[in-house]
Amino acid sequence: MRTTLVCLTVLFGLLASACADASRLQQSFEPAPMEAGGPDGSATAESRALPTVPPSAPPMQPSNPSFEEPLAGTCPARWACETSGAASATLSSEVAHGGNHALQVSVPNERDVYTLRSARMPAQPQRTYVATVWRRSSSAAAGGESVRLLFYDAQNKLVGSQSERDGEPEPWAWGGVSAKADSPMGTRSVAIEITVQGPGRTVWLDGVKARDSPILEVWGGTGVRRGESSDTLTLQVTTPTPGGVHIGTIDAFGQHLAVRGSARLESQDGDRLAYALAGSAKYQADTKTIVVPPGQPATIHITGGRFTPTPGTGFPRATLGDPVAGASFPVFVAAQNFSDGSSGAFELPDRQAILTAVNQLGKYLDGRRLPDGGWAIAHPYWPGQLREDPQAIAVITQGYLYRAQSSSDATYEARARQGLEWLVKNQHSDGGFGLPWPFGAHTGHFNTRLHYPGGADSHRAGDPLAVVTIAAGSALLDGFKVYGDSRYLAASARAMNYLLHGPNGFQWLDANHTRGSIPYCDLRPVLEPDDPRVAAHAVLPAVRNSSVEIYNIDGAALSFMKGLYVETGDKRLLTYGDAIAANLATKVRDDGSIPYSWYEPSPHSGGYANISYTGLFEYGGMRGRDDWVATAGRGFSWMANHARTGMVPTEGYASVYGLNLSLDVSRYVSRTLVKQKADGSFTGGTATRTDAVVFGILSNLLLNMGG
Repeated sequence: MRTTLVCLTVLFGLLASACADASRLQQSFEPAPMEAGGPDGSATAESRALPTVPPSAPPMQPSNPSFEEPLAGTCPARWACETSGAASATLSSEVAHGGNHALQVSVPNERDVYTLRSARMPAQPQRTYVATVWRRSSSAAAGGESVRLLFYDAQNKLVGSQSERDGEPEPWAWGGVSAKADSPMGTRSVAIEITVQGPGRTVWLDGVKARDSPILEVWGGTGVRRGESSDTLTLQVTTPTPGGVHIGTIDAFGQHLAVRGSARLESQDGDRLAYALAGSAKYQADTKTIVVPPGQPATIHITGGRFTPTPGTGFPRATLGDPVAGASFPVFVAAQNFSDGSSGAFELPDRQAILTAVNQLGKYLDGRRLPDGGWAIAHPYWPGQLREDPQAIAVITQGYLYRAQSSSDATYEARARQGLEWLVKNQHSDGGFGLPWPFGAHTGHFNTRLHYPGGADSHRAGDPLAVVTIAAGSALLDGFKVYGDSRYLAASARAMNYLLHGPNGFQWLDANHTRGSIPYCDLRPVLEPDDPRVAAHAVLPAVRNSSVEIYNIDGAALSFMKGLYVETGDKRLLTYGDAIAANLATKVRDDGSIPYSWYEPSPHSGGYANISYTGLFEYGGMRGRDDWVATAGRGFSWMANHARTGMVPTEGYASVYGLNLSLDVSRYVSRTLVKQKADGSFTGGTATRTDAVVFGILSNLLLNMGG
């Protein structure tokens, strides 16, 4: 089995409520993290067999870390505390995790909060800091404890902070709660803050521990490629940390490789492999390590051996060891051109569990059906305003199309037809689709009033939007492919016609007509005219400071365009698709990341980035443009290392690289099913569009599993 899941890439991640923002902290370790061993500093399997090099000195640990000293009131000695409500703390000698005492915190009421903060400890800029505390709770309720790292400059001014809140603890069992963050420039000290919130729990705290290490980031494409006589493992990394990173060992694909010279590695079995360096990387003889200096990308090419990926995953994990810092760094490696030929059946997720979840979710969605054929959709931006949202209805329809293809139950075809007919009936005369609510500054859209006609602060309900039109057009195209009804293809083509030829459709970005983009909504200003980003927007004056170049929109349009071209053979689509792809490819940075738009440099979320890469990947593959495919692959590599929660395994990626992604799929499913509520929804009724996305993904998974 190559893969069992398609991401609904046109839809998944375009939905703000459906995409979690994926940061490095969301990839942080579980309670006994690898980077810190356990909270007691014990070694882990990942840190074995490092070369004998004295590690750097550990940071100053918090004073009284195990709460062995007498309390000052309800506060541990040498800590600062704040309490609200009936929150209180005492020392307990009955359940200490280490030493003789633990801090016992009681928060009986909902608004009770107990917070303790360590004294500031010396810290350095541009390093990764980890703070961990052992915790034992009387309650399994989620979110009751958090750990925060606070960074200060030389004037004791706060320059950054990051917290992590615990999930659902196992009652009466000790477990770790950790926070991990990179210290900003200017950092001179760090403090640890621990918070316990009610209601109805008693919590014991013990063994607070701090640790720091250099930062190592994947930079660009990192992968392993199958060769005839040997494979090539390429690692591309960078660091901002003063002093750099010293790579002494590489654990990958069951092999433990140690640096033995300026071009030689040795495995645990005595096999010798070769490596070559590029960029800033250099061999350092006195430490027998490969040094990655700060500020410049470094590349390591390893040859002379075989690297067999873990069956079922497109992004196997490797670990780079730094003996100088006493640290190890996980790196997710894109496996390319591997096909083990196995069915992967042993890795499949529980089909019955998926079927049960889909059926329960289907019953929930049935409860929102309306007499005219639509569904009543809830959206968190407009609480209490249930309306027929074409974007959500498109996703629900796709879910039922998948169920209809995998089951003989006529109900699914009836529901799919219901959604398709609703989309045909409710398409605007110009081919567009819009949201059923006013959409403006107070609901996540642009803030400047210049953007809205007549001095309003929002678009009117129903005004066409590219994202909604792409979603609906894609669902109609899928309906045509399943049922062969020409009305669905005609409606899908009308949607594309709006996107390309409507008054707010495709726009050329340069005078030579080599680059193009589809506006999110219209061509009115999105920023105040004196905003410096406007002058820097390198496009034709007619489209400067407009809603063009929002890159997930263009990525989704490429996926839709590819699908419609395959069905119709209309070569006129390629003129626009090539221009969009050419522009989008230039927006993928050297490190593989992509900004959200011309005016927002951050990716915004992993889900949005995934759509940009997938559109470029699919369209580039269809056009035979290896450069576009490689650029998108570099983006997927970035996601695997920096925005992993935004990734859903896709058929396109698997087919191009010959991968079996069933293990990735199984992990996705296991993380998803546990979130289902008693009513069958996944959001408790607050975000039907998110429920629709899950319904579509799981229904498609069932289709790929055979029904």
